[in-house]
Amino acid sequence: MPCKPIDNKLFLEHLNALLSHTRDSRTATPDVSALLPFVRDVVLEEVVIHCRGNQAKASRILGLNRGTLRTHMSRINKQNVTMAHNDSV
Repeated sequence: MPCKPIDNKLFLEHLNALLSHTRDSRTATPDVSALLPFVRDVVLEEVVIHCRGNQAKASRILGLNRGTLRTHMSRINKQNVTMAHNDSV
């Protein structure tokens, strides 16, 4: 079954809403610098889940070296553990 594509129009509407305040301003607020790493991490996690944890298959789908994927997944897992720990405290 093919994946449901991302609604590009909806995504762009949300992004433009975030950026609309900066269009006529010299300031760089709001800071959306965390958006790219967030999107990257979500994509990596979802592809690994789709591949049932098979990182070799996931790395081929993503066009990444398996070691690079493992490095990213290790970082993501550490962040998730830290967030879970902080939520329980």
